[in-house]
Amino acid sequence: MSSSLSTLPPDLIGQILSRLDGPSLASASASSSLLHSTALSLSLWKNISLSLWPSIAPLQPLISSYHSFFSSSFPLLSPSPSSSISPVPLSPSETIAAVDLFHNTKPIFSKTLTSSTPDSPWFLNSPFSIQALDSTDPQPVIEFSGHLFGEICRDLEDSLGLSWILIDGVTKKSANLSSWKPLVVSRQWFSEGEFIARFGCVVLRDGVKASLCCVVVRMESFLEREKVGVKVKEVSLQVEEMGGGCLNGREGLEVLGAALGSERKSGFKEVKRVYEDFVRLEREMKEKKVRTEVRVDMGCVMSGILAFAIFWVFLFSR
Repeated sequence: MSSSLSTLPPDLIGQILSRLDGPSLASASASSSLLHSTALSLSLWKNISLSLWPSIAPLQPLISSYHSFFSSSFPLLSPSPSSSISPVPLSPSETIAAVDLFHNTKPIFSKTLTSSTPDSPWFLNSPFSIQALDSTDPQPVIEFSGHLFGEICRDLEDSLGLSWILIDGVTKKSANLSSWKPLVVSRQWFSEGEFIARFGCVVLRDGVKASLCCVVVRMESFLEREKVGVKVKEVSLQVEEMGGGCLNGREGLEVLGAALGSERKSGFKEVKRVYEDFVRLEREMKEKKVRTEVRVDMGCVMSGILAFAIFWVFLFSR
């Protein structure tokens, strides 16, 4: 294949490669050393990365190889056994995030988060949470012409996308904590006009403890004239343990460090299947806990009734 390609003018090869998206360019580069070297020499990986992730524009001095950056940040994370995980020790002050929210593949919100938080006891012991959208940012708006409120969830599942790239400022390693597509979109039961989309992935901490890196996108619907849409109110990263509890800063950094050292080979279907297994096991744990508490309560009640009965038997037998 390389011999036949070598007969083509280099400019023609470059024009062909420049029309490919990231995954297609990766497949083409892997099939030929000539295509691989051409893609690197023409800075195609840089162009694709900057086009796909507008949020990384301020981080260009940190990225020495856009090919390596794309290879680490585009694939989804796969829960890896302890033997294949190489955790990266993280510091809050050296942790960087590049966040991009998409609607129909077009970016509607992009932000680079550089932390100046010191390794303080307050951060390490507080619930882990990173807010990407704050009060100073304009709220992204998504409009649905001719839609009904009941169709918003389905439309958001099909059209919404998110990337949350974690970068270690020391080692320059990166990983995408998102699932690209929503794992679930739901309407808040107490507010019909509020919707929540959850993105993320399951990460094994210490190769055993399953934790969920969850990016929450909270939206509020509006109706103006004939237009129905949503305004994005929150984009935040949380790290949850099995059982629904939120990990603290120290534990959250351990999970993110494990994510940087995890394998990258999953597609969306696999990530969603692992997420559904995580939710199912979490629900079974809660149900088991409730059953145990009910049995304990019933035991206490029966013990009280028995003690009461013994007391009256003893009292009347005298």
